[in-house]
Amino acid sequence: MKSIVRKTAIFGVIILLFFTSSFLNLNLVKAENQKEIHNEILSAFSLNEQKIRPGAVIRSDEKSYLIMAMGQTDQERLDGVFFPPYTLEIWIDGQSVVIDKFIYHDKENKIGSEPATWWIFYHIFEAYTFETNTWHSLKYRYCYYDLHPRRLQEAIVENVGFSVDQETPQPLPQFIETDYTELNKISRISRFRSGIGHDYSDSFESCRSMKHYYEPYEEYRTNYEIKTFSPVNGIVHSIENEQHGSSEGLTNKQIRIRSELHSDIIIVLFHVDLISSDISVGTYVNAGELLGHARVYYPDVPDSGSTFDIAVWQEISLGVRYISYFDIVSEDLFQSYIDRGVLFRSDLIITKEERDDYPLVCDENGIFSNQDPIINWVDLSQP
Repeated sequence: MKSIVRKTAIFGVIILLFFTSSFLNLNLVKAENQKEIHNEILSAFSLNEQKIRPGAVIRSDEKSYLIMAMGQTDQERLDGVFFPPYTLEIWIDGQSVVIDKFIYHDKENKIGSEPATWWIFYHIFEAYTFETNTWHSLKYRYCYYDLHPRRLQEAIVENVGFSVDQETPQPLPQFIETDYTELNKISRISRFRSGIGHDYSDSFESCRSMKHYYEPYEEYRTNYEIKTFSPVNGIVHSIENEQHGSSEGLTNKQIRIRSELHSDIIIVLFHVDLISSDISVGTYVNAGELLGHARVYYPDVPDSGSTFDIAVWQEISLGVRYISYFDIVSEDLFQSYIDRGVLFRSDLIITKEERDDYPLVCDENGIFSNQDPIINWVDLSQP
């Protein structure tokens, strides 16, 4: 029997959400009543709102639900009034499919002190619409009202797609040739799956930091001092306000870039002060292109940090897994880390088995609340 597992991506304020029914233990397709369908999809979304990631479609032997969500930030609301998108269309293999079913969902205190609002769009396919082991093209058009500035925003995104039945992740490509920061200004780096910062884990692991923090030497711990570059050729997938520290204007943004060469990989750059408003959702960026500067000081918060960070997502058929940045850098680029005293890539990674043997404890806010016996940092030698 054929099975359908798809993965895809959306740029801008659209985030394509896919969840496997086995992972969430949901039985969506047996819901004949429209209200039941809405409730179950909303339940799937709510269970994962802390990990809104691309993943797999909700499916069964009868139907498959292609779920898409458009997030409304505090910039798109005025006096409690929401401005939904005016249009949202998707083309699959050149054929237009209008997404006309949606669910409204509002969650308090997710964007600073304001509620975060989501319109969850979905489309129901008949089972086995697509053959297994195939790749299909996607194209998106969306339009929404933006309050800053007051105008109708519209974008068309192409050159994305989804695959069917890719259950086994392929070996990770080591393709990044250009580093995302100025390594000579960095004193140490946190290890993948460390207990540094807060919980940042994917759909397959929990309560661990599955990214890398870079800590500069003390003399460089000021804003606009350390440059941030795009490590890949690709398209800006999204730009969001960071939740630690204020994000006024172009400052303190989280940038996600989808690799052009490996479209299943998204690079996440945290705490970036953008150099220009020209860097926006849908913009094509080149590897080595200057995006801005690392924000390492937050004058508006008492516990101002001294680090900035990077994460990597890989879309696979069962969801999105987080991988180490050092798993995908080239030999030539990693040589620059060897020159700073790092012997092996594995030095910068805590294995899943080791972390599972020494688990962290997370409170309700994802803050680590126990002492970690594992070494969390790798110190670099002087440049």
